[in-house]
Parts: sequence; structure tokens; C-alpha cells
Amino acid sequence: MAHKVVLRLAKLKSFGNVAASLSHTYRTRETPNAATELADQNTHSHSNPAEVMQALKDRLPEKRRSDAVLGLEYVVTAHQDWFKGLDKAAQDAYLMDSLEWLRKRHGSDNVVGWSIHRDEQAPHLAVYVVPLKDGKLNAKHFTGGKKVLSQLQTDFAKDVGQRHGLERGIEGSQAKHQTIKEFYAQVNQPIKEVQLSAQSVEPRVIEKAGLMDKMRGRGDLVESNKGVADRLTEAVQQAYAPVIEKAKQGDLQARRAAEMARTAETLAGDKKRLEQALQGHQKRFEVLTELEQVDPLAVQQLMREAKERLTVAKVRKEFVRRVNELPKLARSAAGAVLTLAKRGVAALDAVGGRIDKVDWERVETQAIAESAQQHRQEPAEVYAAMMKHSPASADAGINPERGAAVRLLVEHLAGKAVDLDKVKVQDRGLSR
Repeated sequence: MAHKVVLRLAKLKSFGNVAASLSHTYRTRETPNAATELADQNTHSHSNPAEVMQALKDRLPEKRRSDAVLGLEYVVTAHQDWFKGLDKAAQDAYLMDSLEWLRKRHGSDNVVGWSIHRDEQAPHLAVYVVPLKDGKLNAKHFTGGKKVLSQLQTDFAKDVGQRHGLERGIEGSQAKHQTIKEFYAQVNQPIKEVQLSAQSVEPRVIEKAGLMDKMRGRGDLVESNKGVADRLTEAVQQAYAPVIEKAKQGDLQARRAAEMARTAETLAGDKKRLEQALQGHQKRFEVLTELEQVDPLAVQQLMREAKERLTVAKVRKEFVRRVNELPKLARSAAGAVLTLAKRGVAALDAVGGRIDKVDWERVETQAIAESAQQHRQEPAEVYAAMMKHSPASADAGINPERGAAVRLLVEHLAGKAVDLDKVKVQDRGLSR
């Protein structure tokens, strides 16, 4: 069976979105799924992300809607097994033909940057495009509706994929296509580990005692010590065996496989100790007639959901606090904090004080631009002000990517790096 082309498309709606994407592409932030020793095999159109950002800004029209999509990010690849059958020249031919196809689709001047990654499971091409149509930003022309996106896949497979022995995916399929964000989230997903809880090591009821059994003094039929140990061993084997098998597909996966194999071996060695620990439970279950079972997976899911809700609540509380603080800062603050506060208050006034109607990321971006370019304020001061007071960065304390994106934008607009030694810890949102 022939392999399929893989073409993913994402909208970049703000400079912050562009900066965050570029930080991944140029490996300026941690990329768990990438092998650092292979980073020198990656190829980029520009030497650093700031140059791509500037190239994108140079193509943007002076007059544009506030909600206009600033850029499109394409990712082109194929299944890793297909790449394994090709030499580097053949791999490059497919990726560079894909780049040329995108240049014809959008115009060469509108393709402002590209990168080829060879430090992940499968080589892939990332391309940054300014969606200009007749001199205006018009992302909808290129991405609008299922029909347009379906035709995009068809044309790409016909013009590029077939030339290299690749096929289009099933046209009209009900399968949900991954976004670029989902694509990388899947690649970055950590290996699932097996956790043994107090409930999982307790013998389970195999058969409930009936009324006649109870009258005769017989209780429920429960697992033996060996049965519990066998159940836990099987769970470990089922959980880790697929991961180990899949990990054997590449060097990076091979290292993970070895780690999982060692873990599985250790757990197997604990089987005897588990049997001994379970002997005390057996006597207690011999006299019980009923047992309420607790699904450990359900408990873990509830705990994860509770933790996520708590995190969202904390971020929301910090967001509201920062918004409510803006009027006071507009009267008493100075520097970049004052610039941010004034723009925030003006944005609130424009929507009648409805805080959720304000584009806070845009307010932050405008405040950074004014502070760094018009007022020539130090990048460290501007960065610290956004981290501590901007509603758009209320989650910076728990989301390192947010802080990295803001820092990259400040550095780009200011024309020099942020001196983190001049930024107080609390200003980075790390102490909250």
C-alpha cells in the first residue's frame, strides 16, 4: 500500500503566534521530541527567527484589519517508513518540490521563510507565508471552508505527491485532519506510565455471593494472591509492550524502548514482593460479604480534571486581578507599565468595560511596540512589565512558552536581547 502525502496548515493571527511558532522551528525553546545531537542537520532559509519575523512584517500592508490573519504555517511530510527507503537527495527533492509548489500557490515574495527538520521521527518542511491576495491580507481565500482545504490536498497530491510515489488521503473521508498544533502535541506526548495504587493491589471480587451462599456463611469469591500478581503483571506488559515495539522504529525511540524495558523488568522483579504484601489482605476479604470496587483509572481521571479546573481558575483569577489593576496603574505607574495600562483602559472603554471582549494579546503587542520603538525603553523593563501586569500573560507563570514568545517579540521590536539579569524573579511571574 502506497504512503500518503501529509500537508498541514495553521493560521498565525498575531505576532505572538508567529514568535511562538518560530521559537519551535529554530529550537530556541525546549523541543522534547527532537534529538539535540541531530540539530545541525536542520536547514533554515534564515539564520535566526528574528530575520523571518522581519521578512513577514516587511510584506504586511500598512492598512489591515485588526483581526486579520498575519501568516500561514504549512508543514509538509510523509510517514517515517517512506522516508527510510530514500536517500537524503530523494528526501530533499520531495520537500523542495513542495516548497516550490507553495511559492507558485502564494507567490515567491509571500513565502517569507522555511525550515527542514531532520532531528525528529520523520523529516518535514515548515513554510511561513503571508496570505496576500490582490495586495490585501486574505487568509480566507486560501483556507476558507472544507471545499477549499479539500482541493488544497487534492492539488498538492496530484502536483507533488504523485511525482514521488505518494498518494492523496481518502477524499471525502470523515476522519478528522490534524492541525499543526495537534500534530506536534502528538509527537511531544510523553510515554504513558503504569501507576499502581492501593486499590489496584487489593484482591478483586470475582463472583458476588448469592443469598443462599450468605445464609450458609459463604462470602464473595475473591482473587488469590497469585491472581492479583498475575493481573498486575499483565497490566504492566500490556501497557509497555506497544510502546517498546513502537520505540524500536528509530534511534530516539530505541532509547525510550530501553528505558521502558528496564522499568518493565523492575516491575516484574517486584511480583514476588507484591504477593507477600497481599497475604495480609486475603484474610480480611475472606470474612467480607460485599466489596465496593473503586476503578483506579477513574480516580486518576477525576484528579487530573480537578487539577486542570484548579489551574484554569487560578489563571482566570490572576487575569481578572490584572485587568482590575489597570486603572490604578494608569494613574500612578511609569514607563512600559504606564503604556500598557493606558492602552488597556482605552480598550476597556471601547467595549463598555466588558473584559472578555478585549483582544488583550493585541493590547500587549501594541504596548510592547510603543515602549520599545517609540519610547526606546530597555527590553528588560518592557519584558518585566508584560510578565507582571499584562492580562494576556496571566498564565506566564505556568506556561513557559508564553514568556518565551513575549521575550522574542520584545527582542525583535527593540533590536536587542532582553538582559534577564535585570529582570526580577517576581516580574517573570515565577513566584506566583
